Amino acid sequence: MRFGILGPLEVLADDGEPLSPGSPKQRTLLALLLLADNRPIPAERLIDELWGTDPPATGTATLQVHLSGLRKILGNRLQRTPAGYVLHVKEGELDATEFIRLTTSAGQEPGEVVARLGEGLGLWRGEVLGGAGEAASVVGARERLGELRLEALERRVEAELALGRHRALVSELTALVAAHPLRERLSGQLMLALHQSGRTADANGIYVRFETACRDELGTEPSDRLRALAEGIRRNDPTLDAPGPAALPVPASRFVGRRRELDRIEELLGTCRLLTLTGPGGTGKTRLALQLARDLGTAHYPDGIHLIELAGSSDEASVTGRLAAAVGARELPGEPLATTIAVHLQHARALVVLDNCEHVVDAVAELADYLLNHCGSLRLLVTSREPIAVTGETVVPVGGLELPRADASYEEATRSEAIRLLAARGATARAGFRITPDTYRSAVAVCRQLDGLPLAIELAAARLRMLNLTELEQRLERPLDLLTADNRSLPRRHRALRSTLEWSHDLLDKPERALFARLAVFVDGFPLEAAEYIGTGLDDAPPVLDLVSRLVHRSLLVPDLDGPVTRYRMLETIHEYAVERLAAAGDADSVAELHGKWWQQWVETAPQFGGDDHAFWLARLTSELGNLRAAMDWALDGQAEQALAIATRSWWFWWTTGQMNEGSQWLQRALAVAEPGARAVRGEALRAAAALARNSGDLETARKLGLEALAVQQELGDRRGLAMVWNNLCMTATGQRDLDAALEYAEHSRQEAELVGAERGLAIAANNTATVLRCLGRLDEAAAGFSEALELFSGCEDRRGEAAAVGNLGVIAARQGRVEKAREYYLRSLKLYQELQLEEGELDMVEAWAGLEAADNPEEALRLLRIADRERRRLGAPLFVPDEIDARAEALTTARSALTAPEGGGPVGDEGESLADVVVGLLSGGRFRRS
Repeated sequence: MRFGILGPLEVLADDGEPLSPGSPKQRTLLALLLLADNRPIPAERLIDELWGTDPPATGTATLQVHLSGLRKILGNRLQRTPAGYVLHVKEGELDATEFIRLTTSAGQEPGEVVARLGEGLGLWRGEVLGGAGEAASVVGARERLGELRLEALERRVEAELALGRHRALVSELTALVAAHPLRERLSGQLMLALHQSGRTADANGIYVRFETACRDELGTEPSDRLRALAEGIRRNDPTLDAPGPAALPVPASRFVGRRRELDRIEELLGTCRLLTLTGPGGTGKTRLALQLARDLGTAHYPDGIHLIELAGSSDEASVTGRLAAAVGARELPGEPLATTIAVHLQHARALVVLDNCEHVVDAVAELADYLLNHCGSLRLLVTSREPIAVTGETVVPVGGLELPRADASYEEATRSEAIRLLAARGATARAGFRITPDTYRSAVAVCRQLDGLPLAIELAAARLRMLNLTELEQRLERPLDLLTADNRSLPRRHRALRSTLEWSHDLLDKPERALFARLAVFVDGFPLEAAEYIGTGLDDAPPVLDLVSRLVHRSLLVPDLDGPVTRYRMLETIHEYAVERLAAAGDADSVAELHGKWWQQWVETAPQFGGDDHAFWLARLTSELGNLRAAMDWALDGQAEQALAIATRSWWFWWTTGQMNEGSQWLQRALAVAEPGARAVRGEALRAAAALARNSGDLETARKLGLEALAVQQELGDRRGLAMVWNNLCMTATGQRDLDAALEYAEHSRQEAELVGAERGLAIAANNTATVLRCLGRLDEAAAGFSEALELFSGCEDRRGEAAAVGNLGVIAARQGRVEKAREYYLRSLKLYQELQLEEGELDMVEAWAGLEAADNPEEALRLLRIADRERRRLGAPLFVPDEIDARAEALTTARSALTAPEGGGPVGDEGESLADVVVGLLSGGRFRRS
């Protein structure tokens, strides 16, 4: 027979058939007898329990009736003795007795505690003695057993926390705390589980709620123990970190950041059997893998987590031996050790962590492949600077920590992973260290300079014992020399950043080392074609594509697949080391020469303005800006013609991006050191310098440079070049309001272009002639000229020219009073400029649109003019065509008059609206509305 009181009162026959205790009084009577635990109860006490202070007159007789009813189901187990009535219950028949036995025999080892208490708690089916009435002894039993159940729950949770099962406990503990808000131990356990799950803010919130409840409902304070726990959580006490499996080392410092990465790789590891974390030295692959293993723990891998550290392995044969020792597989005579390991782990749900595999990667690959094919429940987690390249491998590159933006606010910066790590390790290095609103910019600069590499940040933090943050930032120009640490707990390869990089470099073969050094010549990365050019002539080397692939696999190069073409780059510290290797090889000058030749050839293939691929090449030139600067800088010392060629062919980039001053400086430096004389490259350079000067508003310098370019081209007799120079002079003279000279220059440009059949040159001449005529007020002639220019630009597929001609036709239409036609032209031109990413052209159209709005919609007109003025200052591109300047001034005056605003002063910048927003607004609805 079985008796259950840990829930609704029940009696089960030996065959499991339920037996009904009968009426409510009989149920209460049975409950009282079961609670007596094989001890007799006097009849008087039974009567008191059943009816309290108001028993029936026939109480004894009525009690006998209920006892007789129970005997029908209990048989001779219910007996009458001189001391009273007793129900004989055998060992193991009452669930409450079993519960108490299991909870008191659980021991101390966490696994055993969880098993025993889990079994005992599994006996509970609901409220104690459900349906057994409200007799005093029944009510008391409910309270007593309910308290024992909560204590058992708390002990089981404590043991599970010790086993690292904090994440799985959060939801259960949240429900328990909601049901028992004043139970301190449960609140403390929930705080710890949340903290260990990376939810420290939520843990702090639980403490605040418990503290408030204590004060409001009990008028008391939390215990010293709970207050100490809350304080430890607030200061990130490392002793509160989640425990890991016994095979894993306990970190001396708290793991910081990477929570999203941990969640991602945990999910990946749940769907594959071999996961490899790759990355250069110092990215924290080992720390990340160990943290993941600790988080998963024996709950996921009940047959064990085994760590095999391979950094110290002297040969590939030791890989199998170390794994055998870790898992407890003993070598058997005549049987390969890999087979012995596979048999040992054949049915084990285990995780094997193979750490630092790059120098024994072939042996690891062979062993991993064998184990995966013979151990269906085994998972492998590998860290290596390159993939191990076996079937079924999932590779996750590990990079630096999350970095703040260079212009991040203090609040944004201190939330980033890299800054949090620097702050934590800095506080360890120097008591009282904090990153403050006064010093955070230096912290941001330090972390960004180090690419967020955890090892580099930790080594930098060690220097905070003797340097402040500003001094540390200033000394990071040579991080390989600065970033060392006297920390004997670190592996030797991690005590200095240089040692970490040497470890990786020593694993390369000769061709890989040679190309690695040569790639140091690039700045901020490179495309594959450039690497192939630089790698020309390497001795006994495979194709450069293969070498680049190997360097990517070995985490010495990082591919960037998001740009217009794939580019490869080195992290800053790796690049510094590569520069040292290039200098040591004695090839720096010859490689720099190759670098300069490549970028000269490359930039000469880039189209000038106007084609469909204008935006593509603008993005490419932007990404290669560091290389172009480096090539010009090197060429200025002995290869000035090369520098002049690069600067000249990239002049339009400087103009388009509003960097006229820098472009002018490169051209001036190259012109100053290049050989004098009449050469095509010099003529082009002078013309480019003149264009940049004009667009910067320095018309006098532009005219002077234009005339110098004219003299060179006339001496050369280059009619195509002359057409471009005359055009350049035409625009400059127009800006100077020397309109007669401008017309003369435009005619010369047309004649030269006609002689050589240059369709684009004829289009430019027609457009510029019409611009001068428009300035002279000869609108009908100007309209014909712009129409001719549009037809010619369309014929040679010059979309920038089309945009300019269409916009100019819009200006004519507006001045002739054809407002809707002007709007149509402006929007068509604006769309072309937007597609070409030509901001100055977009500004021309925005200002033209403002002119249309000035009288009827003055607020919108002023807003557009404010934005255009701000953006022109940003680009360094003031208006220079006279009638456009006059039209803008007229629009400003008209709009202000319409608003009856006081005169004086120009529009000021409106920081809340971007040019891109304005363009999108105009194109989407023909109007720009403030959101």
